[in-house]
Amino acid sequence: AASRGVTAMGVEISARQTVVVLALSKSSQPFRLHTDVGSQFSGFVSATGRLIAAYGAEGWPQLRKQFNATHWDKAPTFETWKKEVEQTRERHWAVDRDNFVSGLTVVAVPILDSAHQLRYTLVAAGLSSQLNAAAVNELASTMKDEAQAVAAMLYSRG
Repeated sequence: AASRGVTAMGVEISARQTVVVLALSKSSQPFRLHTDVGSQFSGFVSATGRLIAAYGAEGWPQLRKQFNATHWDKAPTFETWKKEVEQTRERHWAVDRDNFVSGLTVVAVPILDSAHQLRYTLVAAGLSSQLNAAAVNELASTMKDEAQAVAAMLYSRG
């Protein structure tokens, strides 16, 4: 987190599709996101919400209802969000730029269990002005490697 100027979190997806912060590494930047271990957020908001939608079994009509019930700082249209969910399915990571909180970019990668079900995510949040497209792609790549390592530790059989 410190080397990237982001706040990093390990997040659990609850049975009610809310997300709970389990671990936290804070940015060394003077202006940074503040959250605490144990904080709980609506499951469909931000980048993790796109992962929940991409890896879940819900159809688009149900996802639209949940999307419409989500509180955003600057909500995307459902059509835009749907395209982002489809992109998340293809690349196996998600980004929310300025929707959850204006001025904040959030990147999330899945941690899948041995049955390939989404149980946890790694999340990084930083200032949008400091995270251009190249930085987001590089961050997501690093996070995907870390998520695979975490999954191997959590779900290895041996």
